[in-house]
Amino acid sequence: MQPILRKRDELHVRKTVTFRMRQRFPQLYFRLFRFSTEHFDSLLSLLRPFITKHDTAFRQAVPADMSLSVTLLLLATGDSLTTLSLLFRMGKFQSLRRVQVNIRDGG
Repeated sequence: MQPILRKRDELHVRKTVTFRMRQRFPQLYFRLFRFSTEHFDSLLSLLRPFITKHDTAFRQAVPADMSLSVTLLLLATGDSLTTLSLLFRMGKFQSLRRVQVNIRDGG
């Protein structure tokens, strides 16, 4: 694991930017994600049972809200997997590859 990825819980963009943006600047949140905070929360509650993963002895699971955030940003911005990997402090081949495959295959 890359050293920069080890501090995911402290340094990812979801914690440092999007949480604050949700609270203080919902218009900017909407511009970034193309979703209001209310719609994001509703969609998350619908998808949570399907996208929730569990921690193992080898890795911490990516939280469901982070997986949804990455997916929405990929769809909204078209950023590269490398960019999203660094922003969210996720291994590019961890969840991001699965997100890309699911979007490309339509489910």
